[in-house]
Amino acid sequence: MEPRASFILGHPYETRETAEATIQFAQELDLLHANFTVMTPYPGTPVHGMACRGEGLRFVKPEYASDWRVYRRWGKPIIETATLSADDLEHLRERAVTEFYTQDKVFSYYDGLFQQGNRSR
Repeated sequence: MEPRASFILGHPYETRETAEATIQFAQELDLLHANFTVMTPYPGTPVHGMACRGEGLRFVKPEYASDWRVYRRWGKPIIETATLSADDLEHLRERAVTEFYTQDKVFSYYDGLFQQGNRSR
């Protein structure tokens, strides 16, 4: 069995400290696969309303609130918090992925799969 989890950075009121705690928590769990994304406040959700009002997070550009072309799981973040810019959030996301997948326990697992002939990962 391959334990997996997904993590979102950029929640309302996210700070560098809370993002760092999320990254650390992901590494402490007994996981072999993890996804890290930046919050995307989809229209119709409570967090979208918060972003429109600037409560805990805000859209990088006001027009992002209604531009469906920017709503995607991967890509440049469309939100920021009071203390973390979109670039900060993307750097934290990239660091989270790098630090997670270079842990000995995770790297060894995928190296073992590769050595057994599994080239899909």
